[in-house]
Amino acid sequence: MIAKAFVLYYAILFIKVIFANQTTMNLPIQTNFLYSPKRFNREKKTIIYLERGKTEIYIEEILMCKGEGNYTYVHYKNGEKHLFSKTLKQFCELFKSYDFLRISRSVLINLKYLKAFNTVEELSVIMINEQKIDIARRRKAEFQDTIRKFSKR
Repeated sequence: MIAKAFVLYYAILFIKVIFANQTTMNLPIQTNFLYSPKRFNREKKTIIYLERGKTEIYIEEILMCKGEGNYTYVHYKNGEKHLFSKTLKQFCELFKSYDFLRISRSVLINLKYLKAFNTVEELSVIMINEQKIDIARRRKAEFQDTIRKFSKR
């Protein structure tokens, strides 16, 4: 994508050089649309390959992942969800360097979209979309340690 922008940029420069000496023809050329940091520098982009193609997933838009057997539903913060034929374990490996935590056998959450949590009575978290998800008893200590580290940043 960035390579295409550079090719287009140099093509426009070439056209400017050709038509610079001609005073009768003015081409309205705008070069400010070629590079935008928001367009080319999206945070933490990863690509997930499917059977017949690929799907781009922007990690900052993922709210959580729910596993169901050999399939995983990826829930986005805008309310959409997509089904992938990858296990939740594969998503855990893919997102292990980001702020994701597996809180039960079937749920992987993005800690950036965690609204509240309760580890005393119910062992549950509440996401920004007001969805309540239970934390597994065996993952309680890992959850508390991760939350302490995450809150110190």
